[in-house]
Formats: sequence, structure tokens, C-alpha cells
Amino acid sequence: TGTSDVSLCAACSSGCTAGQWVNPGLCDGTGTSDVNMCAACSSSCTAGQWVNTGLCDGTGTSDVSLCAACTSGCSAGQWVDSSLCDGTGTSDVSLCAACTSSCTAGQWVNNGL
Repeated sequence: TGTSDVSLCAACSSGCTAGQWVNPGLCDGTGTSDVNMCAACSSSCTAGQWVNTGLCDGTGTSDVSLCAACTSGCSAGQWVDSSLCDGTGTSDVSLCAACTSSCTAGQWVNNGL
């Protein structure tokens, strides 16, 4: 009812927080209420990688999370323990652990393996 169009177009909310990105596709112009245009950044990678969300700061218009490789090398006398680097963490949790340096009587340290 009425004699003129009194509808107004308003911008959808676009303020996202760290760990999210602005997805303008969620606000397609057909809705009748404000749409939160925030989508979660990627949260998983493959084993041996970690999710680098440093660039996913809430201001970008695409998911810029990157899968970064976990530590793959250590100093001499150490080995890489990447058992916790399962692709779900947000930091490199691989550790450089010291190799065995002594054995019990009757055994010898074989560092050639």
C-alpha cells in the first residue's frame, strides 16, 4: 500500500574478525535483512603442514590461509619429531629432538640409520 516506493537499499555488514574473510557472495541483493558476510578461513591442511592464518585478518575478500610445511630438518645430532604436525594446528609444532647418545651395556649407538 502507498503511493511510492519507500524501500531503501542498505549495505550488508562487512566487518569481520581475524580468522574470517569477507564473502560478498553472501549478500546478493535479494535478502530483506542484514547478512553477515563473514566466512571462516580454512582450518585444516594435510599431515606434515600447519594452517598459516596470519594473512586472514578479517579484511580480505578471499580465504588467504596457506598450508605451510612443518619443519623438515634439524641440526646434526637431532631428528625431526613431527608427530603433532597433523594439519590442524595454526603453528609449526614440529620439534628437533636430540638423537640417542648412549645405550645400555651390550649395545652401541648406530647413527647411520
